[in-house]
Amino acid sequence: MNQNAIRNNSGGIIEVKKGFPDRIGFWLEAYFRFEVTTSQASRKVQKRDLGCFLDFMIASEGKDDRGLWSPRLSRAFKDELKNKTDKKGKRQWSDRTINRILAHLKTFAKWVHKYRAFPLGNPVEKIKLIPTGSSLEIERAISKKERRRMLDAADMLLITGGRSRDRRRNRGGAFKKPGIF
Repeated sequence: MNQNAIRNNSGGIIEVKKGFPDRIGFWLEAYFRFEVTTSQASRKVQKRDLGCFLDFMIASEGKDDRGLWSPRLSRAFKDELKNKTDKKGKRQWSDRTINRILAHLKTFAKWVHKYRAFPLGNPVEKIKLIPTGSSLEIERAISKKERRRMLDAADMLLITGGRSRDRRRNRGGAFKKPGIF
C-alpha cells in the first residue's frame, strides 16, 4: 500500500503547518494512518487503549487540545486506571493491562512529541510501569488449606527425611564405593 505524503524538514512523513488542528483526536488519526504498521487485531487494541486516554482527557479537561496534555494529566490517568472498579468493587484492569495501555500511550506521545513538542516535555516520559511479579498468583493456584499442608510437609522434611539412615556410609569424609572396605 503506497502512502502519499509530503516530507517535512526533519525527514518525517507528516508536515505540520500553521492552522493544523492541534487536537489529540486528530493526532491519533494521523498516527494510525502514517505510523502504525501492526496487524488489524493489534491496531484494534491500540485504538481502544489510546481511545481510553482520549476519553479520560476530554472528561478531565473538557477538550482534547494537545497543549493540555501534561505529566500531571498522565499521572492522573494512570491513577484512574489503577483505581477504577466494576460494579462488584473489583479492579477493572490488571497491572499487566494497565502496563499495556501505558506502553501504547508512551509510544504515541513520543511520536507526537517528535513532530510537535509538548509545552512541558513528553508527558509520559517519566511515568513508570507497574512492577508485575510472577504471573502465578499463589492464592488462585491452590487453596489456603493446600498451601498450609504443603508448608507443613516441607517443615517435616527436616525431621523425617533430612537425615540419612545409613550414617556409616560417609563417615571418613570421602565417598567410598559400595563393596570396597
